[in-house]
Amino acid sequence: MAHDDAILAQLGVKAELARKMGVFGNFAISFSVICNLAGGMSLFGYGLDHGRTVVMLASWIVIGFMTLLVGMSLADVVSAYSTSGGPYFMADKLGGPCWGGATGWLNLLGLLGLLGAIAGIAGIDYGAAAFIGAFAQMQ
Repeated sequence: MAHDDAILAQLGVKAELARKMGVFGNFAISFSVICNLAGGMSLFGYGLDHGRTVVMLASWIVIGFMTLLVGMSLADVVSAYSTSGGPYFMADKLGGPCWGGATGWLNLLGLLGLLGAIAGIAGIDYGAAAFIGAFAQMQ
């Protein structure tokens, strides 16, 4: 038994790594991502005004297919490399430490940092301004 496991056994705790997600965890992750969805959904009117229905439908189909390809590629990589480290770990294994570090920083910038915040907030603010303008005209 390893030293850490022995200490945990003395405390009455079993050392285990649970790889499951409950209903609350799933809800929490979904709720934290909803901000980006709200920003994107508020821009549908802009897309319909400037690209019309055919462009919107075609872009959804093309982007959905490309997302499916990315998902299948990542599933193949994850099945080959047993990891819980995320995209930076996969980039490190496939391309080396420089690619892993760059992917980690870009992921941080895009999901949690400045770029994701600006894009999400800009879309939400645009939708809020359109709603407030329409509401003000009703008064």
